[in-house]
Amino acid sequence: MMDRAGNARKRSLLRPLAGMVTALLLVPFVGPAEADDRRPGPGWEGNEKALPAGAIVLPDKENYFQGPYMAFASPWSAMFDPRLRAGVDFRDKIIVQPATFPDGTTIRTRWPVARPEKSGVWGYHFVAYGHYDGKDPPPGAIPPKKVRDIAELKQSFRFSYRYSPNFNLLNEFYLTRLPGDLSDKLFEIGFFLHVPPVTLDFIRAVGVNEGDYTDSQGRRWGISRHEKFIRIYPLDARDVSEGTLDVREFLHVLVERKVITGEEWFNGIAFGTEPVAGAGQTELEIHQWKVGYR
Repeated sequence: MMDRAGNARKRSLLRPLAGMVTALLLVPFVGPAEADDRRPGPGWEGNEKALPAGAIVLPDKENYFQGPYMAFASPWSAMFDPRLRAGVDFRDKIIVQPATFPDGTTIRTRWPVARPEKSGVWGYHFVAYGHYDGKDPPPGAIPPKKVRDIAELKQSFRFSYRYSPNFNLLNEFYLTRLPGDLSDKLFEIGFFLHVPPVTLDFIRAVGVNEGDYTDSQGRRWGISRHEKFIRIYPLDARDVSEGTLDVREFLHVLVERKVITGEEWFNGIAFGTEPVAGAGQTELEIHQWKVGYR
């Protein structure tokens, strides 16, 4: 359907499994869940302020499209654990502001004390640019490009959060064998801009170390690969909460190190939160996220 501003909204299961395969690899590392302990942690529930004029609240599994950008909340851990009920045992909402979207987006999550033993993380709630995932391209899909043909792929961003730090700020994309075919993914590449200890321990323990890299902004990153999953994380484990990120620069590094060939296709990219171990609530504010691509 359309909202009053003419922006597309559609309830859909189009992207229910976004980020799922990487998360499943966390399962043996984060340990067993205490599924009956579902006490809510302190946070945004009960402290919500009035919404800005024109803001739209997206429930789980509802797409919001505007130009080449979209938003989607995917609490897919309930698919793996029938004891869990989305909206009851854990809860998510995305608040978008059409006048500035994707800037000004708020992502709120609440999850239980239990660890998501069957899925690794509770879900992935994100804004995206282009055709990030799903069978069908969104209305504002961008032209896919081979990695070697990308002239620019750069992000500018600024985010902050309140309450629990037990989440990944995952900025990720897939490289595919054919243009626009997200059913045939060759690589999943993720930047961890906020990385809690459980995730950092997992990254360091699992996979092949592809070496460190200092980017053009002077930031030092570690690069780890496990099968088709490539994880890029700050070596000092501190938040990278604002700045610019030249994704094309990293793709060239991966080609030079023969991790990828450059013949793979880029289709789109996402920026969002994956709640992980420990109880809590998080309110993520995406003050700015813009993608330059050609």
